Amino acid sequence: MNRQTYPAALFPLRGDVSAEAGQVLVTVKGLQTIPVLATLPIDQQVLTYVAADAAWEPATPVLALPRVVAAIDDTGLHVNASGTLFTTLIAGQYRIGSYIVVTNPSFYGVLPNVVIGWTDLDTGVVESNYITDYIAGTTLGLYVSGEMRVSCQAATAITWATTGYGSYNQYGDLIYAIHLTCELV
Repeated sequence: MNRQTYPAALFPLRGDVSAEAGQVLVTVKGLQTIPVLATLPIDQQVLTYVAADAAWEPATPVLALPRVVAAIDDTGLHVNASGTLFTTLIAGQYRIGSYIVVTNPSFYGVLPNVVIGWTDLDTGVVESNYITDYIAGTTLGLYVSGEMRVSCQAATAITWATTGYGSYNQYGDLIYAIHLTCELV
């Protein structure tokens, strides 16, 4: 810190800073003529402009949480299924979450895997990848979940599909539910 006594010819300091002749410390009173409140900050706070007070004041930053832009909850499925999860409005990274669960087991049933498709932001190539793997669906409540990030071009579809479904039970099909979310991160 630079601690010095300023020449008397510079005093008094006014405007966004304040000091009287002979003082070692200068006090910031404003930023671009907008007052800075004298309230002392606590740990992790930052200086924030608050329009309601028309002043700068210490505040705890609000974390920017991912924003859910789409969700699909499809139940009662007994075949492979597919669709568009979301058509991107802006280019960027999206986090896809998948949860697939057996709601009616089958002795010879196979809970399908989930595939996500998107158009890559950097290459323009249409990509696809498994977010979950298939598993024998012989138990009620058996589930598989997964998460992945994709980097998408604007105005392109993020798609989903289940593949590998199987049900070979003469007493009833394996039935499952799928829950998907898409967040802009």
